[in-house]
Amino acid sequence: MTDVDPLDVRQVEGVLVAAQRLMGTDGVLDLLARLPGVDVVAGTPGRFLRAGTPSAVWVGPDQRLLLTEPVVHEHVVSGVVLAHDAVPPGRLGAVLAPLVVALTRAQGSHDATALALTAAREALDAL
Repeated sequence: MTDVDPLDVRQVEGVLVAAQRLMGTDGVLDLLARLPGVDVVAGTPGRFLRAGTPSAVWVGPDQRLLLTEPVVHEHVVSGVVLAHDAVPPGRLGAVLAPLVVALTRAQGSHDATALALTAAREALDAL
């Protein structure tokens, strides 16, 4: 079997869709956390005069997924939210795949990302 090309949106989307189908949104987020350049941030509870924040996953420096129901995709630049879109569960892989490809290209992390995606695909195929 060949490696997943992390610069091919269709191949990346295929792995993400399979992860969601077999393991749900949590499985997709677990896979994302294993990719270079992805940062998982724990949520904070609300306090007196301060709203709580949901957990989030940053895919690169300016793409954030808020782990709410439904998941929300935000484009954030210098702390300013430029776009805020709810992601229907069936579209999560399609939304994430171009972000993963762009991050891989920007970081030059082709080999590490290919390794993580290929390992995930092989594990998912075995299930």
